[in-house]
Amino acid sequence: MANYQKFKANAVEYHSKGKGKSKKERVKCTHCGKLGHEEDLCWKLHPNLNPNIKDQDENKVVDAYFDSCANKHFFKDAPADLRPTNAVVYTADGTSNPIYSCGKIKIGEIYVDNVFHQPRFEKNLVSGIELMKEGFKITMENDLLKVEKGGQTYATGSYDSKEDLIKMDQVKLTAAPAVVLKKPQIDQPKTEAKLLNQRMKNIQRENPTERKPLEIIELDIQGPFKLKAHDGSSSNLKLIDKATGYLKRNYCNPNLPRK
Repeated sequence: MANYQKFKANAVEYHSKGKGKSKKERVKCTHCGKLGHEEDLCWKLHPNLNPNIKDQDENKVVDAYFDSCANKHFFKDAPADLRPTNAVVYTADGTSNPIYSCGKIKIGEIYVDNVFHQPRFEKNLVSGIELMKEGFKITMENDLLKVEKGGQTYATGSYDSKEDLIKMDQVKLTAAPAVVLKKPQIDQPKTEAKLLNQRMKNIQRENPTERKPLEIIELDIQGPFKLKAHDGSSSNLKLIDKATGYLKRNYCNPNLPRK
């Protein structure tokens, strides 16, 4: 937090110093077109750096949509407890978008940290991949989405016909502490026979105590969607290795010949 306050103070000083220079000496922002600052310190692009803007309401509910392809949570609205970061995200058309800050949000009953803030995006996106990495199970049935763990539902969503997307319920820009998820305990080394027996039990458990590559693979079938891919497919099959987090997506086009 101290580093963020220093960064914000430098932004204010940079803005004030830029006003006293000639037009030739002053830099020009590539986002808003104004002189005196660069894009990474632009108050329009990063309103959290503007000292004249009061802190937002942490109980504010915002519209956010489930994205099974996004590898991170991306929000156009500034999350709470913002702090500087340095990352780059590439969109489907190959455009690179720098990320200068990240913060915290709440999705249903799930507190999430390290949410990337990118004001240029049109929507707030909740990453299905990030939720599954944290051990949550995601199911979609009859236009309804559930995010579960251990038989308990932590977040929900429903199909929005206007946006043709799954809209998440109760998404807040809150700075509450993130939930600490306990990692599964690994037992002490056992005999080969006992290990084999343990692995067979793990396959049937929702929260296994041991995980090795290809031991547990989650399947997620999505579609059919109204928007089709370049090859004409409207559905896809997603396979995720629980041990490594490796993701493989196969597009399903019923009109193509089987290999």
